[in-house]
Amino acid sequence: MDAVLTFREVEQIFEAVGISPAELEEDPSEHSSTAGRIYARTGGVSEAIANTLERLRPGRAVKIRAVQADGVQDCRKLLKEVLKGKIDAATGDAWAARR
Repeated sequence: MDAVLTFREVEQIFEAVGISPAELEEDPSEHSSTAGRIYARTGGVSEAIANTLERLRPGRAVKIRAVQADGVQDCRKLLKEVLKGKIDAATGDAWAARR
């Protein structure tokens, strides 16, 4: 059986053993990318994509408009709209209008 820890549980573990991540020295590990480290933050996916595009295509501006879904139900609705072709990938306007 797999175990999953919530952010709150991890925070409690750190507190119990006296670890303060904010006070730790930065470790630019070669095994993890900046994109991977910011992925779970709000807006992290969009930022990771934008940074990767800039790295792969320097100097070529690529406009990105994120479409946000909050929770499982919104994600399902969003995916259904994408599969039906009802969302303009360039603007996300169809989804924004429905919310």
